[in-house]
Amino acid sequence: MKLYRATYTLRSGARGVLHVIAACSCDAIVAAIDAFGDALRTCSARPH
Repeated sequence: MKLYRATYTLRSGARGVLHVIAACSCDAIVAAIDAFGDALRTCSARPH
């Protein structure tokens, strides 16, 4: 498990960073999808 920084943009135009502990970047993006649901427009994850 590593700490990932998921950078996201919502449909409203709001942007932010979500810090996630996950096994891989795919799991970090899934966590962002779980957190924001349909409001999420884009997301990328990188190790912190």
